[in-house]
Amino acid sequence: IENELFRPYKERLANLQRYREALTAEAEHEYPLNQAALEDLQELQKMFGLRNEDIVSIEQEIEVQFIQRAKAYQANLALYEQLLSNLVKQEFPLRAAARQELKDFQQARQLKNEDIAKVEKPLLKRAAEHQRKSGTGVVPKQHLSQSSQFYGASSSKPPSPPPPKN
Repeated sequence: IENELFRPYKERLANLQRYREALTAEAEHEYPLNQAALEDLQELQKMFGLRNEDIVSIEQEIEVQFIQRAKAYQANLALYEQLLSNLVKQEFPLRAAARQELKDFQQARQLKNEDIAKVEKPLLKRAAEHQRKSGTGVVPKQHLSQSSQFYGASSSKPPSPPPPKN
């Protein structure tokens, strides 16, 4: 009798958990969610018999989680840009060891290749232009990214320090 009595409650909890898992999987795939994903989740909500008030806290929790991830990712991307800027100030073109340091940094923070390319392309272009004009391999800070900022995010390996001032 007790199992029968609590069965609807247990099913509702299981459906809420399934909805949470589906929402998380969709957000892992693409965040923010596209229209098709939102429609799929609404269909799932109906199928599970969940009300809007049943899922609002789940959606808010997942949203906060993914906003925090996005902020951390952007902070790590900014640290990569700072590291690249510091390395280019020390030597340009970059040697294999510097390239490997950048690759290790990228992999440790799971930065996407396309995001790295967006950071590297303008910075390396300015460095190459400066080198072509000046004939040196050292690039002054003002010729690199004006948007580079050190965000102070925690990392296991900090960016290389700037070159010593003469």
